[in-house]
Amino acid sequence: MLKGHTTIELTDVNTGKKEAYEDDNMITGALNEIFKDMGFDRMATLKDSAPFIYTLLGGMICFDSELPETAETFFPPASANFVAGAAYDYTNTTTLQDP
Repeated sequence: MLKGHTTIELTDVNTGKKEAYEDDNMITGALNEIFKDMGFDRMATLKDSAPFIYTLLGGMICFDSELPETAETFFPPASANFVAGAAYDYTNTTTLQDP
């Protein structure tokens, strides 16, 4: 089973104050299934032979409820709603505008 480590850093644009949140998580078996047809039977093999893997798969998807951590899960449950996402090595520098 693959494990991941996430660090989320939030910055208050008005005060410059930063808050960091860190958590360990698991990555489901879905990636092994996706890359199996490419000749990779283990994600470790893919990581060693394809360094672009961090850019391709790096990121985060946030849901409005906690998801069960099971390697057999390929998709989030229908009751889980997508609320935010992030991409590898990308900083969002936009600001919210009042309507």
